[in-house]
Amino acid sequence: MTSSKTLPIITLVTVSLGYGLLSVGSRWMNQAFDVFAQVYLRIVLALVFMLAFYFRDIRWRRLLTLSTQDWLILLLMGTAGYGLMIYAIVQGALLTPLLNVSVIFSTVPIFVYLLGITFLHRHARLQILLLLFVSIYGVGVLSSGQFLPSLAHFGIGDLWVLASAFFEAIWYLGIRIIGNKINSRETTIIAQAIAVLTIFPLALASGESLPTLTDFSSGYVVLGLIIGIVMNVFAPLATIYAFKHLDEVFATQLFLSENIFALLVGWFFYGERVGLISLFGAGVVIASVYWMNQIQNKAEP
Repeated sequence: MTSSKTLPIITLVTVSLGYGLLSVGSRWMNQAFDVFAQVYLRIVLALVFMLAFYFRDIRWRRLLTLSTQDWLILLLMGTAGYGLMIYAIVQGALLTPLLNVSVIFSTVPIFVYLLGITFLHRHARLQILLLLFVSIYGVGVLSSGQFLPSLAHFGIGDLWVLASAFFEAIWYLGIRIIGNKINSRETTIIAQAIAVLTIFPLALASGESLPTLTDFSSGYVVLGLIIGIVMNVFAPLATIYAFKHLDEVFATQLFLSENIFALLVGWFFYGERVGLISLFGAGVVIASVYWMNQIQNKAEP
């Protein structure tokens, strides 16, 4: 390993640990805030930091030249790929073990692949489709703790995480479509603004009360909010930095370390224990995603 790669590797491993802690932060914030409030508070404060640091990097005139189709894509990315994705993953973190959250969310590349077939007219590959079914089986085993799972064994929290993985795939699909027109900071800031404009009305419509100063009296609640803000700002920028210095396949596989951190974090903070059958299911999902990434990257020119 060269010294030039050491910092990018440490950066991605740190991001993976941060994602493991993010679910803990959601549980801490749940002591004072409803789910929608958690989401828009994290995004609003992250947006403030992004604007403070990168305001000069935003090409405002360039944004005015985007087509109606481009803005529709950004609207979908901000609403589903950012706002609803965070909402769904928070719901999952509150209702299912942290290892389940991490492993099920790692199925994002599979949804990206399926959306690519549907909207980017990419050819379906038999190997990857078979791995898709294997990963679905693994998720079922993980969620149910049984070698022969059924839909009745899926917990509502696991379904929320699966939904968040689908929404995250929409985000990546949007980046692939619009990534050559605006830069990553512009995309992130626009998506955050759209997410706030979407999530806040949904919070009001659902009957959630507005946050008050007393809601921030708990140190755990504040710490959970800080974790959410840091990850909403740090994770995208750190990932971009690391991918510039590391092989894409190797960098992608590093993210699988999040599952190890999730297992340790869940045990350390909540005493969550995972049975051997569920661990087998987690291994099936991780291996499926790993091999799918390998196949896809070898197929790319």
